[in-house]
Amino acid sequence: MNLFFDEVVSFVNENKAITELRTLKEYDVQKFLVSNISSTLPKKYSVAELPSIAPPYQNIWLEWISEQNQTLKFGVFLVSKKTNEGWNCTFFFFNSAQSKRPPVIFYPLGASCMLSPNGRYSTDSLVQYFLIPSMTKMRNSVTEEMAHSLTENFLSMVFFSIGLMHCKNIVLEEHGGKNPNIKNRRSRSNGTRHHVLKVLPAREIRRTIYEQTEKSSPQSLHFRRGHFKEYTTEKPLFGKYTGIYWWEAHVAGKAEIGKVTKDYQVFPQRMGGDT
Repeated sequence: MNLFFDEVVSFVNENKAITELRTLKEYDVQKFLVSNISSTLPKKYSVAELPSIAPPYQNIWLEWISEQNQTLKFGVFLVSKKTNEGWNCTFFFFNSAQSKRPPVIFYPLGASCMLSPNGRYSTDSLVQYFLIPSMTKMRNSVTEEMAHSLTENFLSMVFFSIGLMHCKNIVLEEHGGKNPNIKNRRSRSNGTRHHVLKVLPAREIRRTIYEQTEKSSPQSLHFRRGHFKEYTTEKPLFGKYTGIYWWEAHVAGKAEIGKVTKDYQVFPQRMGGDT
């Protein structure tokens, strides 16, 4: 399988002046294809509710394909550094230009934030946007709308994907790479080595945690969004499991009692870090 990552690396190699991306082509990068979780991603959520968004690797590439337009690809390169104060994270954003040349759009606006030592996002972690020095010629194209677009279309997927990586019921399924058992060299490569995030099948996570007990009061029919749950030694899952788990969205309650609808607000971010 050909990843968008390969197109971006070719773009970076052809544009040696973009020095900010040297780690994308010189060092080991952990690559993730997260298109399959786009339907799981809540349309609106607060990043502060994620249990941890600490980058599990120093250099991470995440990419996905638009659900509405299968030819439109998105990619984010995350470079992080662990310090005593937490994680210093820098983000670079890309999307496919489709029929245009070059086929890669590299946004002139990057982003950065500092995560606390526990990996949580807080008011001190507010995302700051910056103009990428090697792309100063595009200064006039940077707008407030671009920053909002990066927050909504890119960072929401990145933060949510990393949050899932910290969950015990999420597995990293490896794809691609070379197969040494195949003699034909042309057939050895199955594409760039990357990971896909997989939620363990529902039958492996007992859904009885959602069921009402006999003593509890019945609830109106409502849609319960997907959410993270953390279980401790004091209150373990099913009496013995601890850790962070992701629970998929589902319908709960009884229709005859009534119906409840609700909405959630995206975390606010603006250029310059104003709230």
